Amino acid sequence: MPRENKKMLSVREISKSFGGVRALRSVSLDIYENEILGIMGPNGSGKTTLVNVITGYIRPDKGKVYFFNKDITGLPPYEISRLGVVRTFQIPRPFKNMTLLDNIALSILVSQGLQDINDAYEKASLILDKVRLGDKKHLLAKEISDIEKKRLELARALGANPKILFLDEVLAGARGDELHSLLKLINEIREEKITIVVIEHIVSALLKISDRIIVLDQGSVIAEGKPEEIINNSLVKKAYLGEA
Repeated sequence: MPRENKKMLSVREISKSFGGVRALRSVSLDIYENEILGIMGPNGSGKTTLVNVITGYIRPDKGKVYFFNKDITGLPPYEISRLGVVRTFQIPRPFKNMTLLDNIALSILVSQGLQDINDAYEKASLILDKVRLGDKKHLLAKEISDIEKKRLELARALGANPKILFLDEVLAGARGDELHSLLKLINEIREEKITIVVIEHIVSALLKISDRIIVLDQGSVIAEGKPEEIINNSLVKKAYLGEA
């Protein structure tokens, strides 16, 4: 990822504890325009807690989050989302008894503050086509498969008009052609000038798609670099990949 790209979001010295458990320990990182940043680490390393802090779902004990130099630390999630910092969830949260089209139109109306319902539905239909669910737009969300719900979750996030999109394990459960299709879709979204942060356990996929990777372990950043640098990093091998 060329560093001449403009810095969009900065995390500075973020710490967070839950009782006696330190989930994040003075984490600092930067995210740049039009990159795909991968974040990886073993279970309990603090990945989702970090995303929750950045997107306003958890207040940090200390530290700051800046979006285009604006302090957004502790703002409510809806305000952060309207600024363009949008996330998906590990467990999709659609309105199960609404159609896919209704789900996305509602996301657009609420997040973008649109008044024109017809315009919202037109945009929703285009987004569903983009995530390869256009032929199922009139099905209820409860009628589609778990993998398709992942795509629907991604579509709902796109409906919020993101500048930075955090994908929290959106690839989980995908294999073979489905995994390849999702990776292709993520690259297509980046081509629309949307910066993407992929939080993922599928190491091979993360190495393939990321311009840059940050590795967390026990709440701290232990490595940062290009995929080829990360795969050969001794700390990463020990903490996450295994010595072999």
